[in-house]
Amino acid sequence: MIDGVKLLCNLKSSNEWTDNKNLSFRSWTDTQTGEVTGNNRHANAKGFHLSIIEGKKDLYCNARGSLPVYFTGGETNAIDYCFRDFLTTTQLLYDDLKIDSEKAVLRGFEFGVNISLPFDTKKLYECIKSYKMHSFGQYEENGKRMGIVFDLQQYRIKIYDKEMQVTGSHSRLLRFEIGVKKMDWVKKLGIKTLADLKNKTLWAELSTILLNVWNEIIFIDRSLQYRLMSNHQQKKYLRFLDVSYWCGLNKNTYYKAKNDLQKLQSLFNGKENTKQLIADLIAEKCQKLATETQQETGDYLTEIPPCENSSENAEILQRLKNEKWRLFNHLNKGIVRGIKSIENNTHSYPLNNTKNTDVILTSKNRKISKHEEENARKNITVKKITVKKIAIKKSRCMSCKESIREKKAGAKFCSPKCKNQYNGKRRTRENRRKRKKEIENLSRIIKQLPKTDLSLIIVYQSPERMLYADRLKQSEIKASSDWIRQVTKVVIESKGVFKETELTTVRAKRLIKEIVKRNEANVQGNDN
Repeated sequence: MIDGVKLLCNLKSSNEWTDNKNLSFRSWTDTQTGEVTGNNRHANAKGFHLSIIEGKKDLYCNARGSLPVYFTGGETNAIDYCFRDFLTTTQLLYDDLKIDSEKAVLRGFEFGVNISLPFDTKKLYECIKSYKMHSFGQYEENGKRMGIVFDLQQYRIKIYDKEMQVTGSHSRLLRFEIGVKKMDWVKKLGIKTLADLKNKTLWAELSTILLNVWNEIIFIDRSLQYRLMSNHQQKKYLRFLDVSYWCGLNKNTYYKAKNDLQKLQSLFNGKENTKQLIADLIAEKCQKLATETQQETGDYLTEIPPCENSSENAEILQRLKNEKWRLFNHLNKGIVRGIKSIENNTHSYPLNNTKNTDVILTSKNRKISKHEEENARKNITVKKITVKKIAIKKSRCMSCKESIREKKAGAKFCSPKCKNQYNGKRRTRENRRKRKKEIENLSRIIKQLPKTDLSLIIVYQSPERMLYADRLKQSEIKASSDWIRQVTKVVIESKGVFKETELTTVRAKRLIKEIVKRNEANVQGNDN
């Protein structure tokens, strides 16, 4: 589970390292004079890098490296590093390097699992698109591409081929890992020193974080039945395949698109749900690594909470033990206390591949043989119950469609922001409709100007920003261009087709400008 760590060791004295005969420290020197240019010293020990840095006030003893590598004597970290191994490693660090886990302050650490996939890891990278609107980068070591990485400000997510890191060849061994860069990201867990990681409950919480992060990754399985989709669904699916699409969304549109993707996956999923399969493998491996004693490994349940109806649960457990069934609880579901029956929270699997035709237990149902089923039907009387359907009122925000059941009766929006967005769009539609109608009326009025003498109410704005209105006939309007710019609204009072027609802003100015132009032309014609 735990891999790389960065530690501020807080030793009693740096001599605990420098006097160690198994450590060989080096420092910077001038190649010409041989003079030591600084007091900073560095050493390596079984995959750990030790450094003694001279600060302004004191010397700082830092250590960084992989705990599994140190546990294996500097060989490899491609192992299932369990809780029991972690406890052994902390003791080795104290015995060899005098690093006290109670005093060693964590500056960062990595945690993750190695899982064996039923397919090559290269196929997995094609399905991963985004994580919380962030695109992924290439994870490389020594110029070779190992996998992908999501590099965020406080943490990074690495998904790569673990076997390729060791041997250089592609395999089915996947490493899913989270590297904590800023300890504020796990501040709620109360992790400060290396000794805090000795808490088994904390390992369960880290396992939950791994599962939550994996579930948040946008994963599109190539096995979706594309040909069964409608044209609209196919367009959505092809848009979802684009990595840049997910990175260009905001928070609201991101979760809406994510829900649409989940609906498509539920409707057109293939034979296997690859993302859920990997989630199950991660949960299973996390539970395996979080064991401390030999009794907890193998076919034993790690812990059973106190339950109600204990006599019934005791019978169920005894039956499962007699039939040699393996029990385990999924970490992502958690342990529910106070449940009435243990069958609702326990998964059972046979220890071998042989089929048991008499009794088969599944997740929540119990299948029985045909002979038992016939006997059960004779002893059970089924009563027909008529259930009246009650229409449930949907309480959702009119803007973001989120549930607003906690709001008071009659509420339409979840927040003032949604209300403003909804009303803003509504006003925009109304203004567009009004503008379109004014444009149509203006074109009809201009065509009829030579045959009419309209009565107009002209509203204009003075330089002091006061509004005034004048009632004028069409033939009486003579104005300069400066006055026309002040016009804000024109109302046509004439009877007939143009009764009470209103024009605003640009349309009003254009009408007055056209009337003034025609009146000037008529005056020049009369003079001639």
